[in-house]
Amino acid sequence: MKKLILTCFTSLALLLGSQAQTTVTITATGAAGSFNTGSVNSAGVKNDGNMININQTTNAGWAKFDLTSIPAGAVVSAATCVFTTYTTTSSGITNNLYGFIGDPAVITGTVLYTNCNSGTSLNASTWAANAINTKTLNATGVNFIGSNVSSNQLCIGYSRGSTFNYNIYGYPGTTGSQPILVITYIQACSGMPNAGNASASNTILCSPSNVNLSLTGSTNASGLSYQWFSSPDGTTWNPIPTATTIATTQSVTANTYFQCAVACGTNVALSSTVSVSLGATAPFAGTISGATNVNTGSTNSYTVSPATGNIQWYSGSTATGPWSPIGSATLATNQTITAVGSGTVFYTTIASTLGCSNDTSNVSLAVIINFPGDNVCNPIALTTGTSSVFSLFGASNQTGEVIPPGTGCYANNSWCNSTLNGTMWFTFVAPASGNISVQSPGFDTQLAIWSATNCANLIGQANPTAPFGTPLIAANDDDANYTSHNGVPFSSYVTAACLTPGKTYYVQLDSYFAALSTDFTTIVIADLGVLNLAISPASTTICPGNTTTLSATSSLGTFSWSQGATTSSVAVSPTVTTVYTLTATTACSTSTATATVNVSSVVSINATSSSTLLCSGQSATL
Repeated sequence: MKKLILTCFTSLALLLGSQAQTTVTITATGAAGSFNTGSVNSAGVKNDGNMININQTTNAGWAKFDLTSIPAGAVVSAATCVFTTYTTTSSGITNNLYGFIGDPAVITGTVLYTNCNSGTSLNASTWAANAINTKTLNATGVNFIGSNVSSNQLCIGYSRGSTFNYNIYGYPGTTGSQPILVITYIQACSGMPNAGNASASNTILCSPSNVNLSLTGSTNASGLSYQWFSSPDGTTWNPIPTATTIATTQSVTANTYFQCAVACGTNVALSSTVSVSLGATAPFAGTISGATNVNTGSTNSYTVSPATGNIQWYSGSTATGPWSPIGSATLATNQTITAVGSGTVFYTTIASTLGCSNDTSNVSLAVIINFPGDNVCNPIALTTGTSSVFSLFGASNQTGEVIPPGTGCYANNSWCNSTLNGTMWFTFVAPASGNISVQSPGFDTQLAIWSATNCANLIGQANPTAPFGTPLIAANDDDANYTSHNGVPFSSYVTAACLTPGKTYYVQLDSYFAALSTDFTTIVIADLGVLNLAISPASTTICPGNTTTLSATSSLGTFSWSQGATTSSVAVSPTVTTVYTLTATTACSTSTATATVNVSSVVSINATSSSTLLCSGQSATL
């Protein structure tokens, strides 16, 4: 069979296929006296080195390149000449690059001047002044380079079309400014080629369709020829007249085998075979079923049935997309999907099978995602203690939603700024004491407590930072004592006193930055009890010059110490026993407590000795 294929192949026209290409950069280098680059005037006087004062009437320049590094027989497919001009006056006139063969050190000056101005035309274009110029050689130029790949004396002449002088760096220029040739070529094949492996874009088809055939691992060189063959059974082979390149597209209407013959001259090699068959089961995605009214953050199960092939779930904001794939959601039955954000989202599936067109006819399922607490008038009711975990990711703001003043980060009546990033709302009923604390310890948050007889008063405000009809009770952005409150840096903690027992109050929770999907927090509400102030320690004793700290046992109200401090704790260092008084004041009550700091007296002790002069081994009585 192999002999039959080879015989058929040699009787067909051989066409050059697509080949891997090699690109080399060759620099015109030299030493003083080499004349590898330079300029020559119309009188035949040569200048070695840089190309000086190149213009239309007097001087032309040249650069010599050694192409012997390019293997013999290589086919040149592209070439570019790069050179750098300097101390040059800009001109829009067309200039020329010409090619010729020879050693400028030997060629007479007058002949060299003629060659530089009238050799094989390589490029005609304007040149940029004082800049790197990159010039692509024309087809004639590419052929000229290709015909002289074995030469070490390929020269390019630089010919100006204007009387304005151009200077061009030659071999004395710095690296990057010397003339270079960038040549792309294909190396000629030799001996027996490697045909590699035949592959197909699809090997199983649902119905007759086109298949892309290609070779992998085959020899990359110029001069190779290709012929593809087809067979209904892998035994009887027929050449495909139009398939004479390394890759081809063929229409497959029945089970078919393919193979490619690769030739370098009379040496012919065969690739492996690849079979393409019909009969794949078409993919299908039926009807989606599952929860259609869910809460954000919840995980719900969905099924598409009937289903054939590989399934991928997608989500979108409309019934027709655009669609985004849902992670690793690839199950047809009981696929769990976590609800994200709020509003209506649509789920759909696409079924696929290798070699078949995807089934995208599935009707999307509309799912309403509720965000409890995202609406001021649909708050989450809380009680004292620690709540469940909440996420602000995907939360929104309502038009005219109230905002505390942005006058202080650590205060109990403001935030760092008056910016909302997506809020949740809660309610609680004030305890009999009327005194509470509210904390969000989980991440960088903002908290506020509001009093409102109607939830509608918390939105639609013309001036949200100075709302009408809904007093701000307390607000905090950053808890200065987050460590003692078991929070994280920049978490929030507010206290409220004198609340009306049994009345419902609103809690506004916001994130300082737009919340991430990894940001979570609880809400901790504590009943602080009635204002019953005490100082800890109530009594203590210190030595003269020492310091002790006195602290209020309640966080309610504003504080005033007898020595003038207004913080909840003070450090004192009395010189005599002193009684300190602390007064805590809320909007509805005042409480006073005292603490005594005793200062111990200095005791003087005199010692006498029975003897003040002792010999070694003797003793004395003190």
